[in-house]
Amino acid sequence: MILAAWLLHNNVATENLTLWLLAGIAVAAMRFAAIYYARQGMADVQVFHKRCAVYAVTIFMAGAHWGAITLLWHSDMPPAHQIQLLLFPIALAAGAVAGYGAWNTAFFAFLYPCLLPVLGLFLWAPVEGYTGTVAPALLYLAGLTLLGRHHQRTLAETLALQIENKHLVRDLSEQNTELESAIKRAECASKAKGEFLATMSHEIRTPMNGVLGMTQLLLDTEINNRQQHYARTIQKSAQSLLTIINEVLDFSKIESGKIELESVEFDPKSTVNQVVSLLQSNATEKNLKLSVTFDSETPELVVGDPLRLQQILINLVGNAIKFTSKGGVDIILDRHSHNAEEKLTTLRFQVKDTGIGIPSDKLDTIFEEFSQADGSTTRSYGGTGLGLAIARRLASLMNGDLSVTSQTGAGSCFTVLCEFSTDTSGIAHSTEQNEHTKHSFCGEHVLLAEDCFVNQEVAFTMLENLGLQVTLVDDGEQALDAVKENLLNDSTSKRKRFSAILMDCHMPKMDGYTATAAIRNMNHPLAKSLPVIAVTANAMSGDKKRCLDAGMSHYVSKPIDRNELIDVLTDALEDQHQFPRAA
Repeated sequence: MILAAWLLHNNVATENLTLWLLAGIAVAAMRFAAIYYARQGMADVQVFHKRCAVYAVTIFMAGAHWGAITLLWHSDMPPAHQIQLLLFPIALAAGAVAGYGAWNTAFFAFLYPCLLPVLGLFLWAPVEGYTGTVAPALLYLAGLTLLGRHHQRTLAETLALQIENKHLVRDLSEQNTELESAIKRAECASKAKGEFLATMSHEIRTPMNGVLGMTQLLLDTEINNRQQHYARTIQKSAQSLLTIINEVLDFSKIESGKIELESVEFDPKSTVNQVVSLLQSNATEKNLKLSVTFDSETPELVVGDPLRLQQILINLVGNAIKFTSKGGVDIILDRHSHNAEEKLTTLRFQVKDTGIGIPSDKLDTIFEEFSQADGSTTRSYGGTGLGLAIARRLASLMNGDLSVTSQTGAGSCFTVLCEFSTDTSGIAHSTEQNEHTKHSFCGEHVLLAEDCFVNQEVAFTMLENLGLQVTLVDDGEQALDAVKENLLNDSTSKRKRFSAILMDCHMPKMDGYTATAAIRNMNHPLAKSLPVIAVTANAMSGDKKRCLDAGMSHYVSKPIDRNELIDVLTDALEDQHQFPRAA
């Protein structure tokens, strides 16, 4: 406005120019007041719309103010001033596209009162030299009108997209929140399930250790044939229950992805023979023939996990014997395929029986968790319905598969494909043996820390029967005190120093983990190397690692297997002072 006033001051009366300037200042003040007024009413939609209408009126007044510049026009003005003066409303009208284009009402309220008076000047009072500009000016007005409409649509679409994006972001945020919540619930459920399984495993294995341990001790005594039959029946029943517990734990570990396969060098033929040796008595009891056939191309050594392979075969051969009343079970091992470049071979294990067979409509369901081919199967033969599901998943972990063909009343054939490496360089040998070597531990002194009375009696008697001298304590605090006395007061002690400690993990006052850590921190050179064997009913994934992390050097799970205990004691004493194996 100041520049326009300067252009007009020589050709327009001062009173008129001053009045125009004051009107412009007043209109500007009203516009700012209307903006403030409208913003204060944003909380109420209806109030806000009314105040926006007031603001539109002030915009119209601003446009009319600039359009009124034609009233100050004077034909005696220099041509340069005339052109400059005409550019003001034209430029302001163009700027309105950006300033008011988002709101058509405001845009047109400013555009037309700003430009129409100028066009009227050209039409009704033509100024010399500018008559030819009327048509272009009209086209310019029409163009601005269309441009304003287009600008408004573009902004509206952009705003709609922004709103839609915000809604999408909000929806995604809500979905992410729900997903995170679901993940947390699943993690909590998984953790709760894991804790439940760990607790149940511990609580069941603890009394199972007493049942199996006492049964083994009973079988080692002089008893008559009837008593021996009763004891062996108890032993088999307890072992069947332990198998069910192990299957549930194995399935849980596989389901959570926490199971890991070993890579050791082993003879697949020897693994099959071990399975036959373990199950031969079961077949003999039912007068079944258990035969093995090896293909000539079967490799002598492969690299893989022999224990998990054995677990698969024990399940398949055990089932075959269970569901066969006459005839026999054949185990066939051959090489299915071989990749010389990658040094990989796929072995095929077939278990054929002459048993009851499986209906064709049940062939797929038998590999599902907790399912049987027939509802009466569980009642007639027992089982959890987990064995085949675990076997198939283990085969899958070995890059293989488990399949079946069968005919009702004519038997079944289960086929296992497992991939193994034939590159045995730098691979550890399997320590599995068909028979456990007997050892003599006479003169060796061990500390047994166990709080359960039944488990104390089982472990104490097993150790004494192996020729060991045993000191028994009831908790971790007593174990720590016994070690301190044994190591620090050895010169006055009637007993020899401890060769090893068998430590239960869960005991009152002080648990085995804390006691072991305290022993390792003792200020005595032998405390660092003294073998501590974890003897625990904890058999879940990660329990062995926790024991080793606490400073324990070996691990035995309950129920205690005597042969496993012999092997662990032998290894522990060899590590301690090169204990010689008995011939």
